[in-house]
This record gives sequence, C-alpha cells and structure tokens, in this order.
Amino acid sequence: LRGAGVRWLVTHDHVLFSSHLDPDVLAPFGERLVLRAEFDPFRGPRDAALFDAQDAYYVPMAGFGVVERPGPSVRIYELR
Repeated sequence: LRGAGVRWLVTHDHVLFSSHLDPDVLAPFGERLVLRAEFDPFRGPRDAALFDAQDAYYVPMAGFGVVERPGPSVRIYELR
C-alpha cells in the first residue's frame, strides 16, 4: 500500500452480517495504523438494539434508544 501512495484506511463495522471488520486483516499493520477519527452510531450497548438478521438494513426493529443514527461504525486510520 505504501508503494501505491496509500495514506488513509477507512473501515466500517456493525452487528449486521453484511458489515463486519475482520481484526486479522488489520493486525499486520500493527502500530503503522493510527486512528484519526471514529464515528459510532451507537450511544449505548450494541446488543440492546434488535436488527433483522435477514436484512442488511441499518435501522433497528427495536432498541432505538441506543442508536444515534443508522449506519455502521466508521473508523479512519492514517497509515504511517
């Protein structure tokens, strides 16, 4: 990635099957990834919101109080 001039990495993660981040993918980067920004749609415990497992829709069916906005958690890393 460095040879291609890549300096930033954006990830997304959610409780839904369609939006999981595999930590093993980031592990080889180690300390070369520096978290610069994080946008989390949850303001309470993720497991308090109930999502339809057959639907990749980010709005819960119940537990609305722990969701500030629909969508995944987004993290922006700088690659050193």
